[in-house]
Amino acid sequence: SFGRKAFINHVLKKANVIKEYYSFLMISLEHDNSIEDFILKIMDLGFSSDSLVLDLLSKTIEEKIEIAVDILKYLSIQNERLLIEDMGVIVQPSGEISTWFSTIIDKLKKTQYLNFCIASKYKPHYKIQRDDAYFVQEIYELNQEERNGLLKRYSVFKDLNLAREDLQFFSELLTGLPEQVFYAVDLIKHENIFNAKRKSHTIQEYASEKAKIIISDLESNSDNLDLLYLLCKFEFISYDFLFNIIDENQYYSILESFLYKSICEKIGANG
Repeated sequence: SFGRKAFINHVLKKANVIKEYYSFLMISLEHDNSIEDFILKIMDLGFSSDSLVLDLLSKTIEEKIEIAVDILKYLSIQNERLLIEDMGVIVQPSGEISTWFSTIIDKLKKTQYLNFCIASKYKPHYKIQRDDAYFVQEIYELNQEERNGLLKRYSVFKDLNLAREDLQFFSELLTGLPEQVFYAVDLIKHENIFNAKRKSHTIQEYASEKAKIIISDLESNSDNLDLLYLLCKFEFISYDFLFNIIDENQYYSILESFLYKSICEKIGANG
């Protein structure tokens, strides 16, 4: 499957940055984690001594940054790279990079070594994308042609010989998530085509569950939901038209947060 981490792994191998057999060192940062958690999780990989982080909580932020830099320099000497699953610690909901991580990058970027690969929940701010110390690649949902192609190829891979009308039936249920395509084909494989069609609502619900997770994060603020409901009425809408309907001062920052959370996307050459 091709999620963010699998995409990183595949691309770096295709570009010969890492060897085909290479396995990333990996940590996961939850939304409430800090630089202390970052250091300790790298330590747990076995690349530093306990003495390096004695009384970590009592140290200043500058000292913690230096500890992190020392550990990461050692990783680079060992030709290791760190894959980070980031749930809003490094790339924050605003799209900004956390100050402590940005400082670490400033201290490491002279080495010209690929230290980190980050699968982030949020999109980095465009100014980050212009910084030579970072390379950012967005992964979009599959368009209609791509998901049709994946549906057909994965069904063949699963030894299914689906008729054109069956492919069309299931294609119309898909919304762009690769995992939803895999679920649909696996459902057909295990249930047969007749039963899979009878249970096709579960394919639609697969995408709905993803949406529920996003909406649950917005429910505490009525302005968030109001804007979401409005945007859902349109396939696309211009900034000018949108802010003729609603107050720009009240809703612009919320719209920006929607973009960083990939709830909506800019389209066209001028965004």
